[in-house]
Amino acid sequence: MYFELRGVDVAYDKLDRGDVVALIGSNGAGKTTTMRAITRLVKLRAGEVWFDGERIDTMTPDQIVRRGISMVPEGRRIALAKR
Repeated sequence: MYFELRGVDVAYDKLDRGDVVALIGSNGAGKTTTMRAITRLVKLRAGEVWFDGERIDTMTPDQIVRRGISMVPEGRRIALAKR
């Protein structure tokens, strides 16, 4: 069994630079797999990943993190700093 997205195009109309976005869903829905694909911790079988108009699926994981994309595993008591 594997998770697959084809031709997916998603956008948020009212996000500003620096806003935080979370991927949520029930256990087994594919959140971790999706984030691992976005951050290149698993290899894409097909397709491309773009962020802010820039293709990132050819970058190294550390280059992706420098663009502000990362994973925060559940239960780590992470607090967001106030702006």
